[in-house]
Amino acid sequence: MKKTNWTDRMLAALVELYPVETTAYTAAVLNLSESTVKLKARELGLVKMAKSKWMERADYIRNHFQECSFSEIGKALGITRMSVGRIAAALGLKRTGEEKHLISSRIRTQMVKRERRRIVFGLEPITGIRVISNRAKVRVRSNMK
Repeated sequence: MKKTNWTDRMLAALVELYPVETTAYTAAVLNLSESTVKLKARELGLVKMAKSKWMERADYIRNHFQECSFSEIGKALGITRMSVGRIAAALGLKRTGEEKHLISSRIRTQMVKRERRRIVFGLEPITGIRVISNRAKVRVRSNMK
């Protein structure tokens, strides 16, 4: 394993770039590997700054966590529901049983209404939820209107 001799110029560049740039970019500027850059940054006590985009997302999630599902929040932010879950966990947000129940109940009601509308207009259902007992009868009734 080769030992890296850190010059003052390299250390100054590391202190300046590491908190705000990606590790890959910093490593490319210094002509070192990413692991070497990370190790030296840890020795110097340098930490990455929180990205402004992440902070905006975290703020939105904190404000809508109690009344929206992860999928709804993800759709609004343009990220996956897993990413929403990770950010919520990092913020230490937890839902009570009552909040979980209210959100799932609201989502289920929306799904049933959406399926009902699709059947009334003669479209195929998206989910396997049975919302109407006699599909043919409903289609005939809607055609007669």
